[in-house]
Amino acid sequence: MPERLRFPRPDRIPSALNLRTVPQIDTGAAFRPDWREQDPAKDAKEPYGGESSSKGNDHGWANCTMVSAALAYAFATQDKSGPHGGDMRHNQDDLSGGTDLQDADTAFHRYGNQNLDIRSGSGWADLKAKRAEGRAVIIQGEGNVPGSESFDGGHACIISPETHSDGKWLFGDPLASGWQWVTESSIRSWAENLGSGIYFAVTKAHEVEVMGMVLTDVKSEPGKVTMDETGPVWRVADDLEKEANAGTTWVTTGTARYHDNSLGRMIRAGAEDGQLHIVANSRVTFVPDPTGGDCNDAVTQRDAEWTAWLLEGAPGF
Repeated sequence: MPERLRFPRPDRIPSALNLRTVPQIDTGAAFRPDWREQDPAKDAKEPYGGESSSKGNDHGWANCTMVSAALAYAFATQDKSGPHGGDMRHNQDDLSGGTDLQDADTAFHRYGNQNLDIRSGSGWADLKAKRAEGRAVIIQGEGNVPGSESFDGGHACIISPETHSDGKWLFGDPLASGWQWVTESSIRSWAENLGSGIYFAVTKAHEVEVMGMVLTDVKSEPGKVTMDETGPVWRVADDLEKEANAGTTWVTTGTARYHDNSLGRMIRAGAEDGQLHIVANSRVTFVPDPTGGDCNDAVTQRDAEWTAWLLEGAPGF
């Protein structure tokens, strides 16, 4: 296990000068915890209990790991309005200066009997694999923080398993005013600037919706996807889930159109806008459009076409 790194370092504590306002982004359909910020003026639990305002101020500016842990805890428990950084700070033992990933794990256990898996030293490939399983990631890095570039000292942030249609990752910098879409490469460079093995910890996994679809951890099988005039088509089981072709990028609206008949169930995704990145070791679950539209129309409009395709032996599968 690599050495424990407590951030921020005593000689590089951020202040109000490092706060950044970032554009508010669409919440989408995926679970996303309410935002928490490192600013002590916005932390309802700093100061905590009978502490002085001075102590709360000191904690707040040094709470990057604890704020990231609070957001990760909210994801782990699927509690949208989860704890504040101050809650996590006061459910571990280090009450002076920066904290580390082991402190975050202690806070997880004491605050609500949850667990963090500390993966420091296992590298970027392992981080990507754990994120692809639907886990939130607490990550440490150094240099200008991805996205808002709020602070260039040692810092902790959070990565959500949620992915934008353009491939960017949902990223949380505790010194910013909200969630941001950030490129994977920028996060990796920032993290590897601190250590090539990457300092990070992950929560337990949850399903993550992307462009109207859900990714969960299963072994993928190539050759289960075909293309037709409307885009990619998956043959799926009765639970509307099927392993997809890993590593492929398909064009999709994210609106599932489905059809049932005695020959089996199929789901078809349209090809009008956006891109869905299907990651290795993932399952795709199609989520029907709650407003109806193509989902309902497809049952009648596509029945003859789909039945004929199935009767032909589902060519391409």
